[in-house]
Amino acid sequence: ASHARASSWKSSTEITQRTYRPLPMSFEAVFPGRLPHLLAAGERAWVVEDDALTHLRDACSDGGPVGEMVVWAWTVDPTRTHTLLVQHPRYQHWMPAGGRCDAHEHPAEAALRELEEESGLGGRLVRDHPLLLDVVHGERAGAPVRTFGMAFVVEADRSLTLAPEPDQPAAWFPLGPQPPAGASA
Repeated sequence: ASHARASSWKSSTEITQRTYRPLPMSFEAVFPGRLPHLLAAGERAWVVEDDALTHLRDACSDGGPVGEMVVWAWTVDPTRTHTLLVQHPRYQHWMPAGGRCDAHEHPAEAALRELEEESGLGGRLVRDHPLLLDVVHGERAGAPVRTFGMAFVVEADRSLTLAPEPDQPAAWFPLGPQPPAGASA
C-alpha cells in the first residue's frame, strides 16, 4: 500500500551530502555479492535496448568497461490516468523519480527508495522486474564506463500529499498522447 514518507528516511541534507563511489571500478567492487541479483533483474526486463543485456552480462562477469546502475520509478496512479514526475535540478526537466542503486540494494528496492526520497510517497511495484533495461556508454577519468538503467513501473496514491526534496518539485501529470511540457522522453 502507498504511504507518506516514513520518519526513518534520511533527511534531505543527508541525501544531498551522499557521496558516490569513485569510478571506474569493477561491478563486483561496486555491488559485492549482488551480481547474480543484478543480472537476474536485467534478464527479466520486458524491453532491452540495443545491446544492454550483453553489456550487463559482461559487467557481471568482470569483462569490459565498468560502470554503475541507475534506476527509475515510472510511477502511475491506481487508475493509470496520471504519472508522477520530478523536476530534476541537474537536467532542468521533468522526469521519473530515480537515481543510483546502492551496493546493498536490489534495483527494484532502489527504485522504491528513490520514489520516496524524491516525492515523499511510498509505492508498490506493478511487476517485480524492470520494464526497461538500457545502457549508456561514456568515459570518466579517461576510462570507458557503462551506466546501466532499469526502469520499474510503480503505483502510488495521488491523493496523498507530496513531500519532495528541496529545489526538486514533484507533480502528477495526466497521461495522454503528448508528454507534459519539459518532460524527459
